[in-house]
Amino acid sequence: MNLHLLPADNKLFIPKFIEIAKSQPFVQTNLLLCYVCELDISGSALQFASPDLVINTIRRKGVNRVIFHSLQPQAFSLVKTIKETAPECRIDWVYWGESYDNSSSLMGEQTIIEYIRERGVPSLLSFLAVKIKLAHSLIDYRTSGFRSMASEIIKYIDTFYHWSQIDYEHIKRIFRHSQLKYQMFFYEIFNSQILDNHIIERKLDCMASDCIVVGHSVSMRNNHLDILPVVSEFAIENNKTIVCPLSYGSANKKYVQIIEKNLKRFPKLSYRIMSKFYPETEYFAFLLKCGMYIAPGRGSLGAGNMISYSMAGRIPITDYKNTVGLFLKSIGAEVLLYKNYKEIKTFLQNYFGGYCEKNIAVLKEYFSSANKQKCYENLLSPI
Repeated sequence: MNLHLLPADNKLFIPKFIEIAKSQPFVQTNLLLCYVCELDISGSALQFASPDLVINTIRRKGVNRVIFHSLQPQAFSLVKTIKETAPECRIDWVYWGESYDNSSSLMGEQTIIEYIRERGVPSLLSFLAVKIKLAHSLIDYRTSGFRSMASEIIKYIDTFYHWSQIDYEHIKRIFRHSQLKYQMFFYEIFNSQILDNHIIERKLDCMASDCIVVGHSVSMRNNHLDILPVVSEFAIENNKTIVCPLSYGSANKKYVQIIEKNLKRFPKLSYRIMSKFYPETEYFAFLLKCGMYIAPGRGSLGAGNMISYSMAGRIPITDYKNTVGLFLKSIGAEVLLYKNYKEIKTFLQNYFGGYCEKNIAVLKEYFSSANKQKCYENLLSPI
């Protein structure tokens, strides 16, 4: 018997998972519990997973495998409790892009300066801290405890479920978990209905847009402050509009204000801040018509945006340390990876509004219905 522990505060992956899982042949050997908050999803009777309820369910139902969908910090103590009280239980992890890297390795220089300035360090001292390499140790000191705690928990994981083997290799390496196994899994074909209805049949319309989308959320990990100067320069010279989607993620109003302040430094710049949260279909229909999408984050960031953009035959720009970009490259898709910010302007000049038929074929094959069915069978079948 499998027990799935779901972060019920997610309204994107989990409802789709429940809907698809119900149609699978092994659904009767799978139980669902929530571990983040109590929430009724699509009428499903999900219960909040207190440690006592989880252990009692394992014993009462003969559970021999527990699957965490996302491994958030709230779940760390639960993983340990399961392993201590039911050591025979296998624990698997469906990865959602959780970051366990040192924070400073994910940030550009200007983002680091703003990050430590927001924490009460004056601007000049923030700048000097970066220049003498002190900022990295200041930032990483804050995350070292979390990293250590995660390391203790991840050693209990048997199988890592994700659509990208690049992220698997990365997690295995940073936590030195050589025994960690990999199994491909994705919840749903990325925005297939939106792609079919709005993009692939009207590919010429995509190239007409004058917008450059930068980042996908309000997180500082998007490194807006580092790339906006070079993107703004291109936008002004070529009469383009910069769009920053800032409604997804934690509500950091101060960071939104900082981005807008930086954009206002360019009087001739046309820009738009997307602070309103749009339904998924509306947002992606807009994104896929834009002339260029730039994902400035490092690590596993911006996956839905970048993959959907590529599946529409577009060519995204991202940092060479972005594992989603590295994944796209590894399966043969066209993606533009920059190592320094000046390269972004060159990419924009050469590829703005570009179209790549190969990206559609490569990604449709990888995220096919047949592969999705195999993924669900592997995840839901009893061990």
